[in-house]
Amino acid sequence: MLGQEWLGLQANFEAIEQNAQWVKLGSMALALGGMAFHLSPLVVAGLSLLCWCQEAMLKAFQARLGERLLAIEDALRVPASEFAAMQLHSQWQQRRPGWRGLIAQYVASALRPTVVFPYLPLLLFSLIPGLSA
Repeated sequence: MLGQEWLGLQANFEAIEQNAQWVKLGSMALALGGMAFHLSPLVVAGLSLLCWCQEAMLKAFQARLGERLLAIEDALRVPASEFAAMQLHSQWQQRRPGWRGLIAQYVASALRPTVVFPYLPLLLFSLIPGLSA
């Protein structure tokens, strides 16, 4: 059962990575299109911020899957492990932080270098006078 759970979680982990890449590409298209059509720099920056937050939320969820994947891999190393399969949500619910903890997870995800790019450069470019006009 643990092997099946690992395969399913790994597929979802990879799908989230692909979705995050689509969010990045969409953000770049929105920002560059907004600049090309002379939208307000604040609108362009706002769109970039929204996409950045969306990716941070995806990455926070992906990190939860990653924790479970690592726990399963540890359990698979030990013969006749008593580690229960199919407990992703129960395990997370037991350790679920309050709303402040969830916000902290999203902020930590947003500040990872692989997530910051391209949002920070897009924000800066959209707010520099002359570049977005």
